[in-house]
Amino acid sequence: GGEPFIRNDIADIVRAYVVNAGIKSVQITTNGWFTERVERDVRRILKAHPKLAVSITMSLDAIGPDHDRIRRLPGLFNHLVDTFRALEALKSDRLAVNFNVTVSTLNQDRLDEVYDFLTRDLHATSIGAIAVRGNPLDPETKKFDINKYKAFAKRIETGLRDGELRGYRGNP
Repeated sequence: GGEPFIRNDIADIVRAYVVNAGIKSVQITTNGWFTERVERDVRRILKAHPKLAVSITMSLDAIGPDHDRIRRLPGLFNHLVDTFRALEALKSDRLAVNFNVTVSTLNQDRLDEVYDFLTRDLHATSIGAIAVRGNPLDPETKKFDINKYKAFAKRIETGLRDGELRGYRGNP
């Protein structure tokens, strides 16, 4: 858990894996808070490793203040959107930007709104759904309606089938 871009050495960590383990792709999940750092480090990673596929997965659970409330970090939603746009501006065929939505009691009634925002406003092409798990701060969040989760997953599946989404690209 935690935000990997809180570290100032994420590009160095990736370099260590490329050099010592010969990795061909890397996937990093972020909440998008550190826009400038994410953009800078992803740019550095892409430049330093011309054959490395880079996948950044952004965590988005709701729109606007609802996302900030769920993640307990005021202003996070705007940072996430700015980070997404900064990454998209890099325009690298070796960079994939994906979204994961953690379904819980806090957002289960607004999942269509999240999907619409991602596809219509951000033109995202990769959305994943995961169920809240582990030991969340509020255990009640795990009591979501499984049918709402399934409906959201079905909408993602339909988006893939109809070409609205191209799918999760962990390795561009």
